[in-house]
Amino acid sequence: MMKRALAFLLIFSGLTIICYPSGKNLYIDYLQQKMIRDWENGENGFLEAKEAINSFSQLTDIFSEALTEAPALAADTSAQEQSVQSDKKTEKKAEAEKPQILGTIEIEKIGVRLPILKGASRENMKYGAGHLTGTDYPGEIGNAAIAAHRSRTFGRMFNRLGELEEDDTIVIKDRNQTFKYTIFNTSIVSPDDTSVLKRNGEDQLLTLITCDPVDKATHRLIIHARLVP
Repeated sequence: MMKRALAFLLIFSGLTIICYPSGKNLYIDYLQQKMIRDWENGENGFLEAKEAINSFSQLTDIFSEALTEAPALAADTSAQEQSVQSDKKTEKKAEAEKPQILGTIEIEKIGVRLPILKGASRENMKYGAGHLTGTDYPGEIGNAAIAAHRSRTFGRMFNRLGELEEDDTIVIKDRNQTFKYTIFNTSIVSPDDTSVLKRNGEDQLLTLITCDPVDKATHRLIIHARLVP
């Protein structure tokens, strides 16, 4: 009886040693495929999704502050450079604090031409549109989310975004390329509706976000557009 138990134990141990690498590889393959499926369904990793949602949530505080005026084009950094004093420490500090510009957004129908700054922070959105951290960049497969204030001054920032309709055009430019998007959907959602950031893993989407209405900012006006091939 003891010999049979020992023989069974040896056989079981041998099979475990033989199968372990295959089982481990199968599990790794499963995790890899799951990550790909999550990415294709707009769930590109926990960290990135969390960053995008946090960035979207921060808009609540940012939009709660009325924006009466803002520089027309923060992309003109020459004025900032001229204001920097000759002192090296001051110059380095000013350089570090400059907003990082990813490109420009142009919407001819409503007279918009704004810089797109990296990060939808309170400071960046005083000067232009902010790209939400954790979302894709314009031109990439996924969903590039860009937010801006609706200034109370007519025609400033995203003030007239509500005039846009299906098939209207949005142009995004960086240093190397120009991306043309056409609008396929507009909606008004609650501030906690993060579904507007979803991706389908196939299209190159653009989502514009601003407050609605202009005075109270209780909701979000959302513009969804798709890249023109």
